[in-house]
Amino acid sequence: MIDFDFLERQTLGDAGLRDELLALFVEQIDRQALALADGGAGAQRDAAHTLRGAALAVGALDLAEAAGEAERLAERQALGPDRVAALIEAASAAKAAALVALDRPAES
Repeated sequence: MIDFDFLERQTLGDAGLRDELLALFVEQIDRQALALADGGAGAQRDAAHTLRGAALAVGALDLAEAAGEAERLAERQALGPDRVAALIEAASAAKAAALVALDRPAES
């Protein structure tokens, strides 16, 4: 999910900065999940790239790896619907972890 020790080091223990990064991460997941689900190969590649960067920023390393693989597949126009669904599911799980850390209710 999210490596909160990594995130703590990234933010130098600043809780406000941590929360800001997590909130931005949640927003990116919402935006990029839509592009992944509804976009063509170019939009999916861009969404996967953006999602990878957002995931790396907060320490969601498994999500970053999955998004990187999706980006590579989209570049070859080989990103199938099963892989898109799996990436969106992984992003949703990371989003739920971020929302718990932000003390917000998970959205359905």
